[in-house]
Amino acid sequence: MALNTDRAEFGGRDRLRHGETMNYPHISEGWCNRPFSIKQYIPARTAIVLVAVENLKKVEAGEAAKKAE
Repeated sequence: MALNTDRAEFGGRDRLRHGETMNYPHISEGWCNRPFSIKQYIPARTAIVLVAVENLKKVEAGEAAKKAE
């Protein structure tokens, strides 16, 4: 997860683990005219942004650069 509004710094309750690399395997059942889908737990009134594992290091590097400024 690149962004998780359930984090304490955003006023959330920290029910999701930010930055944790989790595997969300695709399901071969189509959804909304798309060939694959995933199932994900998302607490009410929260938003998350998922990033491909190969791009996660780029996201983390960007966050570190912002904190250093």
